[in-house]
Amino acid sequence: MLTDVSAGWKREFAEMLDDYVGSSLPKRGELLQGTVISLNEVGLVVDVGMKRDGIVPHTDLELLEDDDRYSSGDVVFVMVTEPRDQDSNMVLSVFEARRNQDWIEADGLLESGDMWIGTPIGHNRGGLIVPFADIRGFLPASQVADLPRGLSSPGRQSYLEEMVGTEMGLKVIEV
Repeated sequence: MLTDVSAGWKREFAEMLDDYVGSSLPKRGELLQGTVISLNEVGLVVDVGMKRDGIVPHTDLELLEDDDRYSSGDVVFVMVTEPRDQDSNMVLSVFEARRNQDWIEADGLLESGDMWIGTPIGHNRGGLIVPFADIRGFLPASQVADLPRGLSSPGRQSYLEEMVGTEMGLKVIEV
């Protein structure tokens, strides 16, 4: 009498293969570089050099500026938001990767001590709001070099309001 042992062997092999592929998945928050394969009804399909391609959902792409369009072959940085979703897809985010990249660049400016040119887009009672790529930076009024000392609160607010839209040399002192 012959028995078919291949079914058990195939099942064990499939489980081992699944464990191997699962262990090689990137972790949530990991920053990867990939190549755009296509844009379909689900989102942007990106080859990140793994067993499976990743998906950047349309909801993530909608967070980007209107002029940010991708086409096949473009190299893009992505952040892993879900190593494996309910459909076994690796979910990625271009928006979060950019935001993370901005923090890395800000940290680089902090370490180097280099100055950069920024333009305040707004103010509050404590100082100026200055964008650094997709990060909203804050310049405390106490760090504004030209701010006259001893101004009343309304006078200080008026002075800060006048500085909105004016380019200025800035140095990162905290990230």
